Amino acid sequence: MKKFLAIFTLVLCFSQSFAQDSIKKDNLSFGFDVQGLFNNHEFKRHIAYGYTLGGIRILPSLSYKVNDDIKFSLGVNALRYWGANEYPLYNYVSVPEYDEKNQQKLIHILPFLRFTWQINEKTSLLIGNLDNQGGHGLDIALWNPELDFSMDNEEGLQLRYFSKYWQNEVWVNWQNFNFINDVDRESFLLGLSGTVNTDYTMKHSLFFDYSFMWQHHGGELDTLANLDLDHWINGNLGLNYMILLPYSKLYGLIFSVDWLYCKALKNDTWFFKAGNGVFTKLTAFGKNYTARLGFYYSKDMISFYGSPFFSNIAQRTPGEYYPENKMLYARFDYSLYKKQNSTIVFFTELYHKLDTKTNLVAEDQQLSFSLGLKAELKINK
Repeated sequence: MKKFLAIFTLVLCFSQSFAQDSIKKDNLSFGFDVQGLFNNHEFKRHIAYGYTLGGIRILPSLSYKVNDDIKFSLGVNALRYWGANEYPLYNYVSVPEYDEKNQQKLIHILPFLRFTWQINEKTSLLIGNLDNQGGHGLDIALWNPELDFSMDNEEGLQLRYFSKYWQNEVWVNWQNFNFINDVDRESFLLGLSGTVNTDYTMKHSLFFDYSFMWQHHGGELDTLANLDLDHWINGNLGLNYMILLPYSKLYGLIFSVDWLYCKALKNDTWFFKAGNGVFTKLTAFGKNYTARLGFYYSKDMISFYGSPFFSNIAQRTPGEYYPENKMLYARFDYSLYKKQNSTIVFFTELYHKLDTKTNLVAEDQQLSFSLGLKAELKINK
């Protein structure tokens, strides 16, 4: 906690010193992002661990706009889980494993540093902490929405392009730096995601979404013996049709079909060499709600960051897997409060696996579900 207070005080002092010198005050801005989450997972069968996640994540930051194109941001990213007083000293991707030797006390905290170059009105480059809120536009099968809260900011490079008919981003998330004689392996992920669409304001519209992620482990400075490079890929191709409706309670419907894929390029320890899946969905949306119903089928599929229900591996038992993954999926989001920069949303997810066998045991069909509440506040001054 003392470390957090020291860094936060440094940010405030930095802001005050900038305001007192010759730099224009209009070029300074203070941001304060808060996320609160309560999510109870009641997961059945062997596909995933059930758990309850509740806490607060805050990101105070100070930004200085050098000119119309260049901006630098400095801050702290702090996470507090309810009832947790010791935190494993990692960069978090979901809930990490406990480590009694390397810990932070009372709160999990990391520095936040970002350099932004607005190349033109449609293109921007981020260096440092990336913008991973919204999961790079990926669907739940490839990016679990809970990661927007439980995952620390990614670090690396991010190039984004946004126009009326094409939105695209390329990013490098450098997950582990490799020092000379380091026993840890270099690790990074190269990602690509985007959407090509017709005019969303038309009654009928089509949009095509795609993604590609390449995970790399191992580098030239690695000192671990007898370990080769590990490379594997994950992604999707999707086709979507949207129809806008003239109803006060139902604004529109979206019909979607996604093909997902994974493949081990250089890896002897990965569970499957290659796999794929198909996810068909119907989404209805209105002023304050979004409802989705889908059917998913996969074989030998592994998803890096998606919900574990979209992989064929059983989390609870090493070596256990599902020869086929057949599942009904539903999600409902309802905005309890939405005003300016703050939202409070109730949500629930349902997972009903239709398959009954793993490679080891036969399972009963049981309904798994999540039930949660999330709140967000974004202040920029």
